[in-house]
Amino acid sequence: MLVFFSFTIDLSQPVATIIKEHPEVKELLINLGFKPLSNPAMLNTVGKVTSLKAGSKLSNIPLSKIK
Repeated sequence: MLVFFSFTIDLSQPVATIIKEHPEVKELLINLGFKPLSNPAMLNTVGKVTSLKAGSKLSNIPLSKIK
């Protein structure tokens, strides 16, 4: 789990779900290195099936950086 502001994000949820529930994290994730999230097509396809945990591994972004 990731504690962010006043809510907790489940790292096993798809990225698109996280952004739908907490749209304010989208720019933060893009700035952390999740550049494909800036492309709506990528967010609506890959983002629906890729968890934040898996995405961080694929993008070589350490989980410690997003926590």
